[in-house]
Amino acid sequence: MQGATVLYNLFLTTLRKDTEQVATLVDEFDEWHARFTVQRPLMAGWQLPDFWLCVAEGGGRIGPQTQDFVERWFRLAYEASSPEASGRARPPGTCWNNASGR
Repeated sequence: MQGATVLYNLFLTTLRKDTEQVATLVDEFDEWHARFTVQRPLMAGWQLPDFWLCVAEGGGRIGPQTQDFVERWFRLAYEASSPEASGRARPPGTCWNNASGR
C-alpha cells in the first residue's frame, strides 16, 4: 500500500504546486515501482481471497470498502509492473509528469 500512499501525496503536492516536493515524490514513486516490479514474480500466484481469510483468522477486521480498495490497487500495480506495460507506470500527460518537469 506504500505506492498508493506515495501516489496520493504526489497528487496533493501537485495541486499545491510544490515542485520540489513533487520531484521528491516522483523519485519515491519510481523507487517503489522498481521494487514492486522486481518482486512481481513472487506475487504471480497470490490469491487475495486466501489473504483475506488469513487476515480474518488472525483477528483482523477489514471492511469491504478497504478490501475493494486494496484489491483494485494491487491489480493496477501488478498490471502496470508487467513487462508488457514497461514504461506505462506513469501515463503520459499525467500531472506529476508535467509538474516535475520530467
